[in-house]
Amino acid sequence: MDDKKNDFVSGEYSQDGFVSSGFKKGPKRKHLIIFASIFLGILILIAGGYYSWENYLSPSARYARQSEANYQKYLNFQQKYEAAMEADTYGGATPQDTLNLFIEALKNGNVDLASNYFLLDDDGTRNANWLSNLNELKLSGKLNDVVNLLSKATPAGSWTDGKFGFEIRNAEGKLLYDINLILNKYSNVWKIENM
Repeated sequence: MDDKKNDFVSGEYSQDGFVSSGFKKGPKRKHLIIFASIFLGILILIAGGYYSWENYLSPSARYARQSEANYQKYLNFQQKYEAAMEADTYGGATPQDTLNLFIEALKNGNVDLASNYFLLDDDGTRNANWLSNLNELKLSGKLNDVVNLLSKATPAGSWTDGKFGFEIRNAEGKLLYDINLILNKYSNVWKIENM
């Protein structure tokens, strides 16, 4: 009986003369499935952690996202700027035409129109300082003086394609003022860059 007891305790029992280990098969298989599930879970966590680190958390991933966002901002800015430049049609086909249109607007006291002949700012908007300065000249009664001075401007030319200058000199030939114009290549009109 002790032999049967030992066989039963060891998990082996005899049925129709065959010895089997039925008690050991179930627990071994169950442990193997649990171990494989845990191992697979750990692999998934490691892979997920690596993916998250590489694509979201690492300094290079943050830098790449920031670079992409900055590039998109630049593209949006560029499109907005180009659209503003294409819509800016105030000016002439030549630098002299633009200067003449500017002088004519000042003669008529139309400082709003005159301010439109200046080049747009880098963000595609009109610089309010030009209009403000022209309004001050108008209010102070000096607009006709400016018109008379600008009427004396002579072409100075340019060494650079798309740029042109005028200059105003006194009787001794000393340079008093220069006026620089630039071609708006988007709308193909000449704009006053500075004076």
